[in-house]
Amino acid sequence: MNNTFESWGEEYDDFGISIEVAVGPEGERREEFFTFSVTSPKRLECLLQRNSVELGRGLIIMRDYNYEIVKTKIVALINSLNGENWNELSMKIAKYARWEYDD
Repeated sequence: MNNTFESWGEEYDDFGISIEVAVGPEGERREEFFTFSVTSPKRLECLLQRNSVELGRGLIIMRDYNYEIVKTKIVALINSLNGENWNELSMKIAKYARWEYDD
């Protein structure tokens, strides 16, 4: 998991961070990338002042950014999903995050 973009306002509780997660089938060397956007309520409010609607797929909202908490939540989410094969599982992960193969 790594940050691919960070934007910080003047206050600690004003942030927007993109996190890319590499996930692949167990026991295989291939990975696919899923992206989550971690944002604060303050940053979300700023976005809503510019746009009346903000779509939220892949969005994680928290008041105080903590990488370890985000990592724990994402790992728990992915571990809670299951599928008959990698294709089925990756489609389920893509319901929560933006997938590299999304249109």
